[in-house]
Amino acid sequence: MERLPSTVFDTASFRVRDRYDLWRDSFSVAFGYDLSPDVAPKAFHARIENVLLGPAMLAHYLASAASYERSAVRIAKDGVDMVMLQLYLGGPARYEHNGNAVRCGVGDLVLMDLAQPLNTWHDTQHNLTLCLPRALVVDAVPSFEQAHLGALRASHPLAGILRSHLLAVQQAVPLLPASEGSQIAYPTIDLALSAIRAIASKASDPVDVPRWVQRSQTDAVIDSMLPNPDLSPALVAATANCSRSRLYALYQQDGGVASFIKRRRLKATLRDLASPGPRRSSVAETADRHGFRNLSSFSRAFKAEFGMTPTDARQQGVEAIQARPNAAEHVRRVGPRAYEYWVKHLLSSA
Repeated sequence: MERLPSTVFDTASFRVRDRYDLWRDSFSVAFGYDLSPDVAPKAFHARIENVLLGPAMLAHYLASAASYERSAVRIAKDGVDMVMLQLYLGGPARYEHNGNAVRCGVGDLVLMDLAQPLNTWHDTQHNLTLCLPRALVVDAVPSFEQAHLGALRASHPLAGILRSHLLAVQQAVPLLPASEGSQIAYPTIDLALSAIRAIASKASDPVDVPRWVQRSQTDAVIDSMLPNPDLSPALVAATANCSRSRLYALYQQDGGVASFIKRRRLKATLRDLASPGPRRSSVAETADRHGFRNLSSFSRAFKAEFGMTPTDARQQGVEAIQARPNAAEHVRRVGPRAYEYWVKHLLSSA
């Protein structure tokens, strides 16, 4: 009987001296990974079990204490485009969110959008993580981006329901034939999307049109007009048929509409600078293409946002491409590390 596609990558299978390096190399498919200073490399252990559930992946993860990061440059160049809903079965975990330190414990559920930067620190790690294609989440919860690193605490009813469901799925997966995978996949995804909506709605205000729907509409208007150097809050409001006061309320948590537009432009410019495509455009031409007319002010804003100059970002992208093996070598389609291929080419597919 054919089973659901699954992998197990366990460092216990390797020589002690190789374990940490092999694990770190594998996790570099999406994250920068650093072992906690309290853990000696020779004491390091990790195990991840992954199973494909239709368009989603469920990962059961245990590992020594460590930190993870997704920097702006990593996001721009690695092509990983998925969303993780992480259920903590052990902990605690800590992460930065809007300049604040947030702590999560057993039973908490955290939403992570891998198209946005993150830094997390975990004590002895044990979690279940449901990985979803970002396009799927955008379709169902258009403004979920605002909920990046938002959480449902263990006491929330939806967190409890999803926790019980994911644990049951994890236990049942080894017994299921592949033909029955979709019977579990879509109810699981529906529950996950309900949890994401709950996280996204925490900051919602009571209006006839849900806040996230209107925010999604204005985000789309802004994205379509980013190259226009005359893009302004007034133009966004007029194009989106939204009052100025309502528009300002929608983007209050982003520091205002103008700040949101600038960050969106900076992120788009970073993607171009660090991308593996042909580099025929200068930094000035790339900035101009994304609506920045003054190179000096653009460079200052870029460094303030990403901690590096535009030239540094371009060089880091070049170095990463030169050092990267070909796709067949870098991403394994079979074996314990096949999940790297899933992350890059299935879950990140539009």
